Amino acid sequence: MASSSCLPPGNKFRPTDVDLIAHYLHKKVFGLPLSSDIVKDCDLYGSQEPWEIWKYYKGEKAEDLYVFTPLKKTSSKGKRICRKVGSGAWYGEDAAQEIQDNRVIGYKKSFRYENKGSEHDGVWIMHEYTLLGQDQFVLCRIRRNYQLIRKRHLGKKRKCHEVEHTDENHQSNKCFKVRN
Repeated sequence: MASSSCLPPGNKFRPTDVDLIAHYLHKKVFGLPLSSDIVKDCDLYGSQEPWEIWKYYKGEKAEDLYVFTPLKKTSSKGKRICRKVGSGAWYGEDAAQEIQDNRVIGYKKSFRYENKGSEHDGVWIMHEYTLLGQDQFVLCRIRRNYQLIRKRHLGKKRKCHEVEHTDENHQSNKCFKVRN
């Protein structure tokens, strides 16, 4: 795992959307010094898988990972962004939300990782923050979709234990098989 800034015991990094854009992303885009290295530089739209990036920077027990990443346009003159990552891609879940601090200062978009056939399909969520009028860098918050992980785990448990049984009167009954 890469070295990271340590917060005092009992403290967590929980910035607001305004903080992420006005304090962190603004300073990064304009080359101003940041007060902390808690937001890492990472090529999020590259060859590494989300879980590899997660493990490299945060280990297994992290809540959220914050990274600055350059945007990659699909063509030099176009406005479309390539959001491929590893063997999958980040797919948008909604339209951009305006982030305001007395005026619009940027936008937030939500994405989910898709890679059909992979155990990680849908398991990763990303929020991408863009500074108004800038498209060189974005700040991204990555997190695991623990609700989906639990739902999949429970579904597998039920399928493994549920067995259909037919008695001598040809009536179907469901029962649960206990594994040893």
